[in-house]
Amino acid sequence: MLSLEDLRFLYTNPAFDAMFGYEAGELLGQPVSRINAPDALSPEDTARAIRDVLRGTNRWDGDVLCLRKDGSTFRTYNTATVDELPGWGRVVVAIQRDVGSVRGAEAELRLRGVYVATLLDHFPFPAWMKDPQGRFLAANQALAEAAGLADPEMLLGLADPGGLPPDLAAHMRLGERRAIASARPTVRDCRVEQRGCVRWWEVFHTPVRLKDSTIGVLGFARDVSDRQAAAEALRERQRWLHAILDQLPVGVSLFDSQGHVVLDNASMRGFTDSGHIPSMSTRQRLRWQARGADGTLLEPEQWPGARALRGESVRQGIEFEHRGSDGSLRTVLVSAVPFHAGDGPMAVAVAVAQDISKRKMAEAALRQSEQQLRIVADHHPDGIFHIDREHRIVYLNAPTVQWLGRVLNRPDLHLDELRGHRVWEILGETELSLGYRHHSEQVMRTGRPGSVEESTMINGEPRTRLLLRTPVRDATGEVVGLLGIARDISDRRQQELANLQQLHEQRDALVSEVHHRIKNHLQGVLGLLRLRIDRHPDLRDPLAEVMIQIQAIAGVYGLSEGRAGTDAELLNIVGLVVQGAAAAAPMRFEPEIPPGIGLRETDAVPIALVINELLSNASKHLAAHDPERPVCIRLDGDEQGLCVRIRNGPAWLPPDFDFASGRGLGTGLQLLATLLPSQGARLSIRQDGDEVVAELLLHEPVVRAR
Repeated sequence: MLSLEDLRFLYTNPAFDAMFGYEAGELLGQPVSRINAPDALSPEDTARAIRDVLRGTNRWDGDVLCLRKDGSTFRTYNTATVDELPGWGRVVVAIQRDVGSVRGAEAELRLRGVYVATLLDHFPFPAWMKDPQGRFLAANQALAEAAGLADPEMLLGLADPGGLPPDLAAHMRLGERRAIASARPTVRDCRVEQRGCVRWWEVFHTPVRLKDSTIGVLGFARDVSDRQAAAEALRERQRWLHAILDQLPVGVSLFDSQGHVVLDNASMRGFTDSGHIPSMSTRQRLRWQARGADGTLLEPEQWPGARALRGESVRQGIEFEHRGSDGSLRTVLVSAVPFHAGDGPMAVAVAVAQDISKRKMAEAALRQSEQQLRIVADHHPDGIFHIDREHRIVYLNAPTVQWLGRVLNRPDLHLDELRGHRVWEILGETELSLGYRHHSEQVMRTGRPGSVEESTMINGEPRTRLLLRTPVRDATGEVVGLLGIARDISDRRQQELANLQQLHEQRDALVSEVHHRIKNHLQGVLGLLRLRIDRHPDLRDPLAEVMIQIQAIAGVYGLSEGRAGTDAELLNIVGLVVQGAAAAAPMRFEPEIPPGIGLRETDAVPIALVINELLSNASKHLAAHDPERPVCIRLDGDEQGLCVRIRNGPAWLPPDFDFASGRGLGTGLQLLATLLPSQGARLSIRQDGDEVVAELLLHEPVVRAR
């Protein structure tokens, strides 16, 4: 170690003292020129020349002719650097190596070659060192194998071994020339075709410098085909990524921790026009504006990109008003999320920008339409209601709220008190709310519209409403609720009942008059027959049976001529009918009911006509008239219910006969279905062995006890 000012020794190690033949500490304080031998320059001039270089570049390399204490000379290769050492200040640290009598760079190069050769032999890929003329000074086993040689020593002194692939050899020569010309390391990837297979090699060259001249080139080459394939696959994926991103209908950008945009797609470039996110670009900030929940403008540090840089996730997005470069104004929804490298700090962040201008306009139009619809609904006289799939109230119009207020005796009831609740939570578990729940659930379960009449008492007055329900579906077709309309039909129902009562009264009067006239005509026919018998006594017996049947039929029609409000006794009715029908076939009448059971006045004649038609069919459809098997008419029951059972046989119904569904009925049976009262009467006809059984069941209000 030397003083930079006068190059005097401050420290020498034992190896240095032994090299020059001095005792320890003997050189301290002496000028460095003491160990320099006269050469091209004097020892003092050599020392000054080295000092001048050190003051300019802080480093000097070279060989010097040195002088030992015993007067002998030898050469050393020297490396000197200027360093700042605590307690010493700026000093020169020099390392000297004895290179014997061999002079110059060649000796140093060979000396270094020993170390380089050892190092190269441990490289797993071809490595070498050449002189400026391109001749191999050192090579490793991997290069020898690539050249088709067994020993790397066979390459030494050669400039262009023929065993190397031509493309690789050409790139090696090109790299050597460039490294020597530029005095800087070079690296390049080259494509090499070898035995019909394409491989990629990375070829590296670095110049070996001594003082200001290049004395050789160190190089290596490694097969990077796998890396090249991976890089190509990565580039292909990047091309796909860019293609996919550019097809997205939303803007996407990837930016680093400094806000620099690393990757973006075409849609995002339509929103931004610089390499930074808007919150970090003064020019872009003027085009973006967002407001918080309180209506105040958000500062750029509150924007999604800036928040993502701080590690926050803005997934729901913030709506911005964006002014484009062409002056157009758009509404843009922006969200951003950070991505971390493992557990470390944020590496990159992703921002997504979506133009929602059309959606906002559609929402505004929808709100306006809903407002108009609500105005219409609130002024509509019918009740309108909307519930969701869980039966929660979404909307009720004013008439529906008023109706609920009357039911609950709450004239001040408001929609806000009802929204979100279920009807049975408001009305309780009443018959009205249970029916409402049942019919609403049925419509939503089946997905089909439905209608039902609903009756309730309001202020002691019965009211009837017609409820129409229609399922509400989402975009996938799934039922998510229902929409209903309720119309008060109480007045219409009362008017219909009044009209129906009037029609019944008119029908009864008309039937009574028709029956009266039919009876009179039948009595007239009986008079004519009696007159014929008086004139022709020999016809008495043939006409007697006919007169009995006509008299029985007249008796049936005479049922309607009794006193108003008087019921007809069923036993008499059946007896008259049997009397009229007995002439057509053998009959057995089995009455098993107590006297005094009658039929409602308005139903007596229709019931008598039904029984008469059944007996007529039973006689007409017998396969054979057998006195031993008469048509049996049994009448049993009490005032709670009566049964008229008629059996005939042998007889058979048609194969497709079904009275309940109306299949296989003749004109007569079709007439029976229209004559039967709507309440209190039920007729069935069935096959029982070789007999046909007809049963007419009668009960209130048709049956009445006197």
